Amino acid sequence: MAGSKKARKDRDEEISTDRGQYKKIRKQLLKGTKLKSGKKSPARATSAASSDKQNPSNQSYFVHRCRFIEYMPTAINSIVPQVIPSQDKKDKSEERDIRVAVSRDNGNIEIWNVSNDWHMERIIPGSADASVEAVVWHGDRLFTAGLHSMIMEWNASTLKVEGMVDSYGGSVWCMDMNHAGTTLAAGCEDGCVKLVDVEHGTLSYIRSFDKQEGRVLSVSWHENDRVLVSGGSDGTIRLWNAASGRCTLRIIVQSSGSAGKRTGTETPGARGGVVLVWVVRVLPDMTIVSGDSHGRTQFWDGKFGTLLQSFTHHEADVLTLAVTPDNSTIYASGVDNKVAEFRQAVSSTDDGSAEQRTWVLSGRCRDHTHDVRALALTPDGKLVTGGLDTNMIVYNQDSFGHSGASHRKLPPFPHYPMIKVAAPARLVLSRGLTKLQVWRLGRSELSSPTAVAAETARQQQTSDGSTLAAHVHHRITATVSTQPRLLLTLETKFSEHIISTCISDDGSLVAYATLSGTRVFHLSAAASVPDSDTVASCHVRRIKGLSGKLAAAHNMAFTTNSNLLVTATTDETLEVISIAEKRKVATLPVPPSPDNTTPRLGPCLLSISTDGQWTAVSYDERVHVFNLDALTYCASTPRFASMPSALAFQPGSSTVVVVCANHQVFCVDAESMEPTPWSEAHSHNLPQQWLNRKEKVFGISFDAALDKPAAAVAGRSTKAYLFDHAAFCVVDFAQPPPSSDARLVEVGATMQDLHGRQRTTSARRHGKDKHTSSTNGDIATATNFKLVKKFQPLLYAGFTANAHAATVEDAGDVAESDMVVVERPWLAIMQNLPPPLYREKYGV
Repeated sequence: MAGSKKARKDRDEEISTDRGQYKKIRKQLLKGTKLKSGKKSPARATSAASSDKQNPSNQSYFVHRCRFIEYMPTAINSIVPQVIPSQDKKDKSEERDIRVAVSRDNGNIEIWNVSNDWHMERIIPGSADASVEAVVWHGDRLFTAGLHSMIMEWNASTLKVEGMVDSYGGSVWCMDMNHAGTTLAAGCEDGCVKLVDVEHGTLSYIRSFDKQEGRVLSVSWHENDRVLVSGGSDGTIRLWNAASGRCTLRIIVQSSGSAGKRTGTETPGARGGVVLVWVVRVLPDMTIVSGDSHGRTQFWDGKFGTLLQSFTHHEADVLTLAVTPDNSTIYASGVDNKVAEFRQAVSSTDDGSAEQRTWVLSGRCRDHTHDVRALALTPDGKLVTGGLDTNMIVYNQDSFGHSGASHRKLPPFPHYPMIKVAAPARLVLSRGLTKLQVWRLGRSELSSPTAVAAETARQQQTSDGSTLAAHVHHRITATVSTQPRLLLTLETKFSEHIISTCISDDGSLVAYATLSGTRVFHLSAAASVPDSDTVASCHVRRIKGLSGKLAAAHNMAFTTNSNLLVTATTDETLEVISIAEKRKVATLPVPPSPDNTTPRLGPCLLSISTDGQWTAVSYDERVHVFNLDALTYCASTPRFASMPSALAFQPGSSTVVVVCANHQVFCVDAESMEPTPWSEAHSHNLPQQWLNRKEKVFGISFDAALDKPAAAVAGRSTKAYLFDHAAFCVVDFAQPPPSSDARLVEVGATMQDLHGRQRTTSARRHGKDKHTSSTNGDIATATNFKLVKKFQPLLYAGFTANAHAATVEDAGDVAESDMVVVERPWLAIMQNLPPPLYREKYGV
C-alpha cells in the first residue's frame, strides 16, 4: 500500500505498505529462489488487490492511517474509590460493585468500574473555569471542589449538579468526609477550614474554624469525628476541636535536617525556607502522618506534638498518602514519581516487658514518568496511582515492591468513540474537550499495473536476469495527491465541555450535546467542497428552530436518510427529532430497572438500524429496543453479566451486536428480541484468549460499502470489526469462533494479512512463529477472531467510501471501501507534557 513521504507534521495520512513482506520476497528473488504458490510480489508503494472479485468480504482495503487528531489527555488530580451495592442482591452486603472516581486537570470526573475489570463507565463533564482539586464520594453522593470556590454535589447518573454551596473562603484545595457521613470539611485559600452539613440530602454551610497563615492544603478526620487535622502552606500541622473550631495543638514542621530527632533513615538536607505540608493523615492511635515539600514522610505523636520518625527517601515534594484499612501500611508518593511503601514493624524491648512499634520502608517502585498526584486503595486489595503523565497504574498490595511483581497500566483514552465518520461523504468528525472538528480525508492517484511492472522492472533486476515485474500482475500503486484537510472547527458556547457528538452520513448535519442542551447545525456544501487549500466554501448554520428544546444527551445518532436525530438524554428518555420539521416528534421513556434502587451507571450506547426502523440504547446492564416507525418502546434484553461496552446494528438487518466489558459478544434480533443462531450457539463459548484481554472494546464497525439491504448484495459480508485502544478484532458471524483454548491469529506487522497467518520479525529470528497454540504448540489456524495490532493507540477503526477504484480500469480487486484508522501516538502526547524532575546521573 502507498504512503505519502512528505506528509505535514501531525496532519499526515499514510496508506500502509507491506515493507516486511517486500523485503522478504526481494531477498528470495536476489537469491534466485522462486516464490511460493499464491504469493504475490509487492512493489514499491503498491497496495495488494489480490482478492476474489466475486467475494467482497475477502477484498483488500486501502487504509487511511490518520494521525491528525490532536487529542491531549490531562493530568490526574485525585483518585477516590467508592463501593456501590450490587443491584442483583436483595442483601446488598453480600456483593458490592467497586467504583473509582478520577478527577482530571480539565475538570472532568471519570467513573471507573473496578468490578468490571476497570471499565470507564461515565465522564462527568467539567468546564474551563472549574478545575477539580478535591473529590469525596460518600454512598451515592459525589462531592467536588476546586479553584472556583464552590462545593458541588453531582448526580453520577444524570451528570447534573444536585446542589452547591459557597465555601466563603476562596479556592478549595482539599476535602474530607467525617466517618459518620454527615459533615464535610474543606480547606480553603483564606487559611480557614470550613464545615458543611450534608446529612439531610442538601448542602448547608455550618461554620469556619480559626484562621491560619497561608492556605490549608490538606485535612483529615480522626475516626472519633471530634478531632480534625490540617496541614498548611505556613509549615504547620494543626489539630482542631471540631465542635468549637479551635486549634488544640500546633506542630511546626521545620526545614530539612533540623526537625526533631533523627532515626538513622534521615539525611540532613540543605533546603531552607518555609515547608509546605502537602498532605496529612491521622491514624486511630493519634499518630499523624505528613508529607511535605522537602521530600519527607514524617510520623508525629498527635497527643504531644513530637516527631516519632522521619524518612527522606523521596527526592522532591511528597504530595499524596494512602493508608490501608487496618492502618498497618502507608503509601507515599510525589514529584519524584517514586511510590514508597511503609509498614509497621513490632519488636520487643530489651527486657521483653513491652512492644515497640516502628515504621520501616518495605518497598518502592517507579513506574510513572512524571509527578504522582494521587494514591488510592480499593477494597479488593489494589493500589491505584495517577498523576501528571495521565496514566493510572494498578498494583497488587500483597506483591508491591517485590522483585518481578507486575502492574497494570490504564491508558488515559476514554472508553467511547471520539471519532465519527460520514462514510459516503468521506468526512471525519473528531470530538475535543470544548470543540469539534470536521476533516476531509485525503485522496490518492492510482497507476495501472502495467506502469507498475515497467517501473519495477527498471528498478529491481534479479540475479538470473528475470525481473520482479513478472510477479506484480493485478497490482496497483497509490500516491497521496491531496492531504487531509480541516473543513470546520466548532467551539461550544461559554467553553462548555462536550458530552456527545454525531454527523449525518451525507455530511450535511452535525450535532453536539453539553450539559445545557443539544445543538444541531447544517453544513452547507460540506460533501462537495473542492480539494483545495481554502475552506471558505464550507459554511455552518445552526438550526435555530430547535433552540432550547433539546435536552442534554449521553449519546446521539442520525438516521441513514438524515431525516431524524435520536438522542439518549441524561433524563433517561429517548428523544426523536425531525430535522425537516424542526421539532421534537416523540419523547420515549426508558423503562426502569426491575429493582430501581440504585442510580443507572455504565456507558449509554445508542445505534440505529440502516433502514431507520429500529434503535437500540443501553442503560445500565440491559439493551432497550424502540421502533422509530411507530415511535414506541418494544422490549428489553435480560440483564447481561457485565456492562455493555459497544453496540451497533449489522448493516441491512435488524440484528444488533453487543459487546460487554467482559468481552462476551451477543447478537440479538430487534424484531423478535431473540438471540441469533450464532449467538445462541457461541456467545458463551468464545476463545479464552479473547475473554482474557484487558483492553475494552468501545466501538464496532462494518464495511460501509455493504451498508445495504441483504438482498441487494450477493454474498453480503457478515464481518464486524471490534476495536479497542490496542487492536481491532475481525469477527465473522458466518463462521463459528475458535475453540476456547485456541490461540488467536495476531497480525502485527501488516494489514495485508487480515485473512492469513503472518510471522513476526522476532519470531523469524528465533526460528518460531508468534501464533503458536498455547496447548499443543501447533501454529494457530483459526479463521475467525483475528487480532490486528498494527495501529496503536487506536481511537477509531471503520470504513469510508473508496475514491480509487473508478480511476483505474483493472483495479477491480480493490474493495469498494477504504478503511480508516485513527491513531494518537504516545510520543506526541509525551512531547506536550512538562519535563519530569531532573536527576543527576553518574557519568553524564
